[in-house]
Amino acid sequence: MNAVTAVRAAAAVIGLTMSSVIVAADPASNPPATGVPFLYRSEMRDWLADGERGIWIQMRSLKWFYVRLTGHCPGLGTTNSLAFATGASNRLDRMTSVRVPEHGGCRVTQLSPSAGPAKNRTVKVALQPQSQ
Repeated sequence: MNAVTAVRAAAAVIGLTMSSVIVAADPASNPPATGVPFLYRSEMRDWLADGERGIWIQMRSLKWFYVRLTGHCPGLGTTNSLAFATGASNRLDRMTSVRVPEHGGCRVTQLSPSAGPAKNRTVKVALQPQSQ
């Protein structure tokens, strides 16, 4: 019985070792980290909503970052003001949320460098005269 148990234990160790090598070699299971850890709120210059799923933020350095939010963030695409719930850290990271007035908050899931919003995003928008 001891010989059978030893063979089974050795096979299990070899199997576990080989599976960890295969997992480590699979690039899909270990995607490269492309995001940034945080943005300082005091360095933010401008922002633009991407519908109700995320926002582009331009920093004082004129670099753009894309902030992906959890799921659907009601009111984000139609508001002209946001609050960033950063707490005392003054940093926007994955632990903070973006607050839309009268709609609540949406948690940040990812921050990543971006080329900014598309330059031709309003090409198909027909301008309408304003009435008062």
